Amino acid sequence: MGGTFDPGDKILRIFGRFAKPESCLKAIGLLMVEESQEAFSQQRFGKRKWRERSVPNVFGIIADFSQVGTTKPPKRRFDKTPALEDKGDLLKSLSFWVTADDTVEVGSRLKYAGKHHRGEKTESEVITALVQKKLWTWLKGEPKQLRRKLGWLLNAKFTGKRLTMQLPERPITGITQYTRDGIKYTIGVDIFEVGP
Repeated sequence: MGGTFDPGDKILRIFGRFAKPESCLKAIGLLMVEESQEAFSQQRFGKRKWRERSVPNVFGIIADFSQVGTTKPPKRRFDKTPALEDKGDLLKSLSFWVTADDTVEVGSRLKYAGKHHRGEKTESEVITALVQKKLWTWLKGEPKQLRRKLGWLLNAKFTGKRLTMQLPERPITGITQYTRDGIKYTIGVDIFEVGP
């Protein structure tokens, strides 16, 4: 009854995957990026619903008129949803990085992503005299109600200044129950070769 234990090919593969879990970490990173991307269409991350945008979007309108050639703001400046979507840069920037043998990070490298995620203070573009002139030219053809909502930006005391506001917290990434379940499944399939 003597002899040596032969672990078999499957056991050796499992031990090999424990030693180098990079493919598992990449699968987890992809899972988490997909969950973050889904948050944009659902306007929530996990159970945390995102607050709607302020209407009109004053900071967006200031940024629009700061651009060369802009004569009026786009329609989206007057839509409450979708939040965190302007030109789609934040959504497109979501990615993951395997940063160590046992670590994967998920998020965006855009400098403003963290401010929206955590809900921090932010500043508008500078309200220059040119921004005010372009705003006035556009507002003259708009209804009185809109002129009342945005006309205060024409006041000389704002020329050369930036506005400050507290952004609402809109989580983009994190660990939810869906993430936990997905990680368990991924480890089972990728490392233990257990799956459908």
